[in-house]
Amino acid sequence: MLLSRVSKSFLITLTLALILSACGSPTPTITPQPLNTSAPAISAPATTAATVAATIAATTAAPTTAATVAATTATTAATTAATASATVATVSATTATSAPTSAATASATTATAAATASSTVATSAATSAVAAVSSPTTVATVAATTAATATTAASPTTAATSTTAATAMATSSATTAAATSAATTSAGAIAAATTAATTSATAAPAATQEALATKPSALPQCKSTGTLTVGTDATYPPFERVSETTGKIEGFDIDLLNAIASKEGFTIEPHNALFDTIFTALSFGQYDLVISASTIKPERQQTVNFSNPYFAAGQVIVVRKADVGKIKTTADLVGKTIGVQLGTTGADAAKKIPNTKGVNEFPTAPEAFQALSNGTVDAVVNDNFTSLSIILNSPNLNLAVVGQPFTVEYYGIAVRKECTDLLKKINDGLGAVIADGTYAQIYAKHFGEAPGDVFQKGGAGLPAVPVATAAATSAATSSTSGSSSSATMAATMAGMSGMSGTMAATAKP
Repeated sequence: MLLSRVSKSFLITLTLALILSACGSPTPTITPQPLNTSAPAISAPATTAATVAATIAATTAAPTTAATVAATTATTAATTAATASATVATVSATTATSAPTSAATASATTATAAATASSTVATSAATSAVAAVSSPTTVATVAATTAATATTAASPTTAATSTTAATAMATSSATTAAATSAATTSAGAIAAATTAATTSATAAPAATQEALATKPSALPQCKSTGTLTVGTDATYPPFERVSETTGKIEGFDIDLLNAIASKEGFTIEPHNALFDTIFTALSFGQYDLVISASTIKPERQQTVNFSNPYFAAGQVIVVRKADVGKIKTTADLVGKTIGVQLGTTGADAAKKIPNTKGVNEFPTAPEAFQALSNGTVDAVVNDNFTSLSIILNSPNLNLAVVGQPFTVEYYGIAVRKECTDLLKKINDGLGAVIADGTYAQIYAKHFGEAPGDVFQKGGAGLPAVPVATAAATSAATSSTSGSSSSATMAATMAGMSGMSGTMAATAKP
């Protein structure tokens, strides 16, 4: 019985032990977790990317490294994009800048080419403007968007806000700068092309005028045979001008000199020269001779020698048609501004008129006439025949010659002082073309009337004008201001050159 009770007790104790063992604290089972070694995923919206980055940073052991890698990548991308943007902008600006230069070169050729180039430049500039705006904007936007995906572990929310602002600023800045630059370039190109086209369309056709040559250490030998170079200011119709059809220098002076050359066995090669330095250029040996409606005057005779006179002319006053009744003689020019061609006897005469407001000098006679038409000056003093020719050929200027010539002047052909053989040939040839009637034919062709008696067929021309006579003529000119003296001089000239015609044939000589 006792044994039976002991056995039961042992079994109960064992059972309890087993139960207690089964119900005690269990040993935890550790399940290995895979290590997250990948970089945080980058989402397009910056705020979402920042939230994901913060979550990963709280739950993994590698957030700091991933954030650093992301930030470095973003910085590199932004830098590369910015550099690309600058490069694109520079290329665009260069393209836009080169356009007007090409247009200016093209427009300098002809007025038609200038107008075409103007349209081309405008179209090209507008295209460049679109490209300039589009490219930098796109690049800047891509760069800013890339930068916005970068993660800043310390402050993801602030980083997202900052990158959004940066995107807006970069886009706005790139757009504004590119648009402004392109628009400015386009406007400049159009303005330059328009100016060039206007200048080409309004300028009288003329070959390029040669600059004054440097005086050589030794002058070339005088020539009287072969081809002789001739200096002439080809902006003075009907005596010399550049043909609108052939581009060659033509006019009364050129026809006369060709006739003389044919008589004396040489040929001529005209060059367009600046009138105010033409005699110095001749003395330097740049030309063999000069014919350019040049008045024989003592100052010029100190540098060169002149042939016998081949033409008699005088200075006249030119005004706007509205002022025909207000200005008739030099006495009416008191307080007025006078326009003249630089280096001419017209300039000399105008400067001797008392009590004027001033004398404005222009490189060519047509420029002085244009200034008068525009109201820049009140009157122009210029040679009579040239004045009539310019007015007849340019009726849109609305100008008129008033009164009679108030000076008497004689044109001559100039040579270097040492070239006496050439001077003799010119005088002999001039006498021959006057005697056989060639001079009268050339005169009628350009002036529409017969020349004065001394220049008609069988005439002997005028004798050489010595320095003393030229000086006396200049003195007489300076003291002349009244209509009576002007009429006397006009009558004298009419007897020599035949001034009674209407010069209807001077248009397009």
